[in-house]
Amino acid sequence: MEFRSAGANRHDSPLLAPTLDLLDDLGPLPHDITVHLDAGYDSDKTRTELTVRKVHGRIAHKGEKAPIQASQR
Repeated sequence: MEFRSAGANRHDSPLLAPTLDLLDDLGPLPHDITVHLDAGYDSDKTRTELTVRKVHGRIAHKGEKAPIQASQR
């Protein structure tokens, strides 16, 4: 499994599709997967990527904290 990085001061959203593609490597997944994303992913393109893959997305709205914080920054 290869992980890519957008690098410092770059937006991660271009890596959403390749990251979601990696889910196939995990084998069969539950049908009710939810991907939690911060407000930077609040776009029609993101919603389309999630819909095509039949993955539910919970996206924070601009000005709000992400639904789930991975760390305390």
